[in-house]
Amino acid sequence: MPTTPPNGYKVELLGQDSADYKLKMTGTGVDVTYYINMKTYLVDKAVSKSPNGDGETTITFSDYRKTDAGLMYPYTEALDLPNFSLAITIKKITVNPTIDPTAFDMPKQ
Repeated sequence: MPTTPPNGYKVELLGQDSADYKLKMTGTGVDVTYYINMKTYLVDKAVSKSPNGDGETTITFSDYRKTDAGLMYPYTEALDLPNFSLAITIKKITVNPTIDPTAFDMPKQ
């Protein structure tokens, strides 16, 4: 049964395959199916349809690791777009680092 949250997006459980639950989220300009791993409850894959109807984009997430802040994050992402593919590998994640406030100063003319 679809559920409509307050922000207007609709989330629907489409079922499951051998390893994942399939959840579809729709709303204004959004049509994404998430594949949630049954054992870990982490996102394995997200498939979105292009708003102009020229194809779909698939993002596959893997190599989840726990950050120093205790968050699970995928260190590898593979994007398959209609015209090309892209692989992203994260080397390091720093959560809430100390930043020198002068980094935000306006440059001197």
